[in-house]
Amino acid sequence: MSDAVLIADIGAATSKAVVVRGKAVKEVADPLTGAPLWPTAIHIDAYCGAVALHRRRADPDGFAGWTDDYKRDVVLVGRMLGTMRDVAARLLRGPVDRLLLVADRAAFADPEHRRVLLEIAEIVGFAEAELLERPLALAAAPEERAELALVLDFGARALTASVVRAAGPAVLDHETDRDAGGWRLDETLGAHLRTAGGYELAEALRTDHLPAATAAIVAKRLDFEFAATVQRMRTTVAAADVAADAVTALGPVLELHRDDLTRLLAPIVARALATAGRLLQRHGGVDRIVLTGGLVRIPQFARALVDGLPGRPVTWADEPDLDSVHGAVKLAGDAPQRRVAPAAANGHTPLRWDVAGGRLVRWLVEPGRPYPARAELAVVRTADGALRRLRAPDAPGVLVARHAAAGDPVLNGGYLATVAAPPEPAPVRGSVAVRYTRPVQLQRFTTTDGPAGLAFSPDGRWLAYARRESGADLWDSSNGQLSKVLGTAYCVEFSPDGRELLMGAHSGVVVNSLTGDRARSVIPVNDRVIGLEFGPDGRHLAIVTEGGTTVLHDWATRRDLWGGADGGWVGAFSPDGRLVATSTPDGRVIVREAATGTRITAVEGGVPIRSLGFSPDGRVIVINAVRGWNLRTGQQAWLHDWMPADQAATPTPDGRLLVATKGSWHVLEPGDGTVHARFDVVYGHPQALVVSPDGTRVAVGFEGTIFLVGIGEPA
Repeated sequence: MSDAVLIADIGAATSKAVVVRGKAVKEVADPLTGAPLWPTAIHIDAYCGAVALHRRRADPDGFAGWTDDYKRDVVLVGRMLGTMRDVAARLLRGPVDRLLLVADRAAFADPEHRRVLLEIAEIVGFAEAELLERPLALAAAPEERAELALVLDFGARALTASVVRAAGPAVLDHETDRDAGGWRLDETLGAHLRTAGGYELAEALRTDHLPAATAAIVAKRLDFEFAATVQRMRTTVAAADVAADAVTALGPVLELHRDDLTRLLAPIVARALATAGRLLQRHGGVDRIVLTGGLVRIPQFARALVDGLPGRPVTWADEPDLDSVHGAVKLAGDAPQRRVAPAAANGHTPLRWDVAGGRLVRWLVEPGRPYPARAELAVVRTADGALRRLRAPDAPGVLVARHAAAGDPVLNGGYLATVAAPPEPAPVRGSVAVRYTRPVQLQRFTTTDGPAGLAFSPDGRWLAYARRESGADLWDSSNGQLSKVLGTAYCVEFSPDGRELLMGAHSGVVVNSLTGDRARSVIPVNDRVIGLEFGPDGRHLAIVTEGGTTVLHDWATRRDLWGGADGGWVGAFSPDGRLVATSTPDGRVIVREAATGTRITAVEGGVPIRSLGFSPDGRVIVINAVRGWNLRTGQQAWLHDWMPADQAATPTPDGRLLVATKGSWHVLEPGDGTVHARFDVVYGHPQALVVSPDGTRVAVGFEGTIFLVGIGEPA
């Protein structure tokens, strides 16, 4: 699952969404217009947004807009959310599985309405969905949040006025006035323009001279065109003294003057001020008034409200239509309010949480998986419809067992999981000391096909060999015996605890249990996987595909964190796990923050890149075995021009790099390129190379043969 969250607001006239991953917030734009506002509309041809508006001209019977009946609007909301999710996924180049849906007060007043919205999100494919009351999001949008705010939301269907308390937050009071919504101005403007257009306009909109079937379709098209003309003129006259437009090419030119608009707005302003006055009288402590909604875009409307509400600061945004999603982003960042710490269990390994009833939505960590301190283990939906994320204790551990399944009821104080202390960590690269000796051949393994990859298990006993195009072998390196033959693999890697073997396959990563206590699983990826690399703490897994995409996967929670389409082929983590470097097919190196995928820098390699590595301090990145690049200075640190430009290297546990050329092996210091040790060997140029976790052995792969060679002993 991805950590990305789609924050969406499906409004009566327009909808909007942003996608949040880490600290990055990106607007999800309408695919046709590229604008952040989507028309709330669908067409029977599976279109939504601006495309649906265009399609209604050709096929008006297939068009549908907002009806104000949540049961009839199910398809509309579902298709809008599904399309927004797809656009967000393309934007991030990765999945978006969580939804925060901004909803109006009607959904919170009616449990059935709330249930239907959450069910739509589930059908669309969101693993988690939560609702946020729109007034709360709107009150959070301004840069300076008030302790007690009056929010006047001029929606397309109604004015919703709410008194919102920041602490909590909570809606303390509200009123709704349908006659102060955007539709009322459009209706009034329409009547004004029809009167001004007179006989000529009426003739241009006539359809009674057409055959009945044709007349019905043409009438709908003309209604759409007239409504669009009203919207255009309303927008134009807000910025100019007069707006002139025509509904049809043969119809009269209609004019709307700014004074006309001001006069038509006056009744709406009066109703809004009356509604605001009643709420202010009941809540004298309001210290800020927030204006939002489409009508606020009209300058004379906003000024009239300010003039009628003296004594308190009045604020509105440059883009008032986007206030709800930007405010929701701020509230979504208030994560501690939605996370629940485990209650004390008298020193026992079972965990329980103080949750006032509800149902388990899903687990975020699989049994047998390690997790860091305070990690999120599960998600629960409480009786009031809110999501709560159940947090691990303040120390890392391993999830031993789960005592409830998705959909099961959750009782306050009930034990939901059992955990244990984590196993001893594997040696950290650079913490192992090796005394190098003359190479000695220890084992020879005969197999078929050339090697696509080699990997040692964390304890050094097992050696996995990916046979190019024909499968994978698991060998016991202590006696040279073949233990298992597995399916097709283009690369191999062991899990940090050594209990699973990961194999890169055609469209994902196949995870095989080596102990029989875990089910075989697949991490889906939409391409052939040719590289796998765990970070130093074993939590992050870099998945590299043949098409040049890198996906960073959270191994503990089994969720994709991010995906980048400008990196691929090989990858490496910095020793502290903070950075991940990947190569591109055109010979560049992309360095990113591992947690967020944010690009830090790019380095021109100039040649096909077969390997990447870091110095122990993380300052120098080694491209192939030939060149060191200082990430801090942006300058070349060293160059070995006596080696082939595409010479690969493999990391050693003591923080160095092993380079295998025909007839000789070299151990390099990655920081300055110094040759620490050199061995004369009888082997040719290997096709694959890997060093054992203790640094004393090397597995060298050739066509049909693997040699296990001793190169040292623990220092």
